[in-house]
Amino acid sequence: MEFEDYKKELFKRWHSRIQRVCWSMAISTLVLEVAVFVLYLKTDQFDISPAKYFLVWVFLPSIINFSFATIATYAVVSRNMSIKRKNYMVCFCFLVTLAVAAIFHNHFTMVLVFPCFAVIMSAVFSDKRLTLIITLGAFIALIPALYIWVGQNLSLNIASLIISCVISVLVLAGFYFVARMMIRYNQEQVEFIYDAFTRQQELIEELNIEPMTKLYNKTALNDCLKLYIQKFLNKEFVPHLVLLDIDHFKTVNDVYGHNAGDTVLLRLSELIRSKMGGSRRAFRFGGDEMVLLFGNETLEQIKEIVEELRLEFKNTQYDFNPKEPITLSVGIAAYYKGLTEKSWFELVDSTMYKSKTEGRDKVYIA
Repeated sequence: MEFEDYKKELFKRWHSRIQRVCWSMAISTLVLEVAVFVLYLKTDQFDISPAKYFLVWVFLPSIINFSFATIATYAVVSRNMSIKRKNYMVCFCFLVTLAVAAIFHNHFTMVLVFPCFAVIMSAVFSDKRLTLIITLGAFIALIPALYIWVGQNLSLNIASLIISCVISVLVLAGFYFVARMMIRYNQEQVEFIYDAFTRQQELIEELNIEPMTKLYNKTALNDCLKLYIQKFLNKEFVPHLVLLDIDHFKTVNDVYGHNAGDTVLLRLSELIRSKMGGSRRAFRFGGDEMVLLFGNETLEQIKEIVEELRLEFKNTQYDFNPKEPITLSVGIAAYYKGLTEKSWFELVDSTMYKSKTEGRDKVYIA
C-alpha cells in the first residue's frame, strides 16, 4: 500500500468514528433532555409553559443534532466527495453537535467549553486551516452559549459572570494552541515515518530490479501476478500477460560474442521501459525472455503497443552489424477466472512458442 493510500484509509476510519460520536451524542442528549422534561413535568418546575420548554430545549436541539449526524453519515458514505472535504464536513458536524450542547444544555458551566473538543478532534487530520476554521466556529458558538448562560445566572455577581466568560474564551484559545502543537507533532512524526517508508521502498525496489536491464526481476513478477489476479477478482480490470523472446539469441552470442548479446538485451529493455508506466509492469524473466504485465489497457491497445515494440526492435541497427534483423516472438494471454499464477504463465508461454514454431517475428494471442 502506498503511503497516501494509507493516509486515506486512516482518515476514513476517523470519519466513521466522528460520525458515530455525532449519533451517540444526538441520541444520548435526546434521552437525557426527555428525562429532564418528564422530571420537571412531574415536579412542576417549569419557568415557562411545558410545550414551549419541550420545543426549545428538547425538540429544536434534537432536530439540529440528528440533521448534522445525518450529514456526517452522508459525508462518510459519499463516493464523490474528496477526502479533504470529508475531513471538513465531519469536523463541522461534530462542532455543531457540541455547540448545541453548549447553547441549549449548559446546566453546568463546564458544558460551555464543549466546542473546544471539536478543535482537538480536528488536529487528527493535521490541517492547520481546518483547525483554525473549527476554532472560529467554536468561538461563534460560544457567544450565544455565554449569552444564554449569563441570562440564566443573573443571580451571580457581575464579576463572576465576567470571569466565567473570559475563562471560557481563554480555554478555547488554549485548546487551539494545543491543537496546533498536536498538528506539528503529528507532522514531524509523519515525516519521520514517511522518510523511513521511502527508504524501505527504495531498498525493496533495488532488491526487485534486475541490475543489467533495470527491469523488475522474477521475484517481483511472482508478487505482481498475485496482485493483478486479486485486482481481477475485485473487478478492477482484466490483466494481460505478454511474453517476449529474442529469436536466435544464442546465435547472436555464439557468432558476435556476449557483449553483442548484452547490447541486444539493453536495446530491448530500453524500448520496453519507454513504453511501460502506470499500471504496466516489465520484468526480465531470465536470459532473453522478458515479461510485460498490463492492467487497464484493452487487448487492442496492448497489441498495438507490442507491435510497435516488435517493429522498433526489429529495425534497430547495431555496431556489430548482424546479417539478418534481430526479431521477437511474442505471446499475449488475458487472465480469466480459475487460472493460477503458474497456469497463467504457462498459457502465455505456450502462446509465445506458437509464434516460434510458426515462423518467429510474430505476435500471437491466446
